[in-house]
Amino acid sequence: MRTAQTALGKGSSASHTLANWQTYVWLAAYLMLWAGSVVVIHVKAGLDLSEPVLIFIIVGIGFSTLAWVLTRRSEPRPFQVKKPKAECSLLAGYLVLGFCS
Repeated sequence: MRTAQTALGKGSSASHTLANWQTYVWLAAYLMLWAGSVVVIHVKAGLDLSEPVLIFIIVGIGFSTLAWVLTRRSEPRPFQVKKPKAECSLLAGYLVLGFCS
């Protein structure tokens, strides 16, 4: 696997800075969406502001860390998708019907 330094090259600090800039933009967008969600939950459902923060800590950080720790040394299972277009269409239809009902 190539590292970021070998992928960008040793003398490409401008590309590296640009990549960091884009990362911060996406992170800021995510945090703004999350803060907006917290405000909507607070206003519409009348929940305390600490509840969404606790949910974020448990689900967003806790479960993600648990999944990473439990799967960090596992090997990916070899599988083959025989009909990707048909299987993807079937899965998308299942999800649409599940959300509509």
